[in-house]
Amino acid sequence: MTINGSALISLLLVVVLAAGLWEAKDWSQQAGLFPRALGLAALILALWQLILDLVRRKEAVAEVDVAGLVDLPVDRDVPASEALRRAEIAFTWIFGLTFATWAIGFGLAVPLFLFLYLLLQAKERWWFAGVTTLAMALFQYVVFDLLIHTNWPDGAIQQWLG
Repeated sequence: MTINGSALISLLLVVVLAAGLWEAKDWSQQAGLFPRALGLAALILALWQLILDLVRRKEAVAEVDVAGLVDLPVDRDVPASEALRRAEIAFTWIFGLTFATWAIGFGLAVPLFLFLYLLLQAKERWWFAGVTTLAMALFQYVVFDLLIHTNWPDGAIQQWLG
């Protein structure tokens, strides 16, 4: 039995999932059904992974080409600096959406994000970005506001203004 980084991550996941299930123990049947069902299944899988991580022997890692072993193809022609730049751009967009959701609320942030992303990052024409954003905003309104009656929390700016 060896404790390595994989085992520690699996242990952390087991602890988080167990804590989540513990918190949901007093919830009503309707409110707790989804978290309990998924949480229990995830906890069982995480425990299994923890056991595998603890009993598996660490085999010597040979220098092999792992390009075919991962989900996404590896493009070895892209320099590391370019890959890092692309990752920074992606995280910047994610952070921007998160910040906008906090600041102006989900209902406004998502259409604004879509419009700006299509216009600035995808380099689409403004009319295409506008039409796509309007279609998505209409879909969001009809499905989430009219049909499901989702209560979007106000953003921080709306709360500050009253």
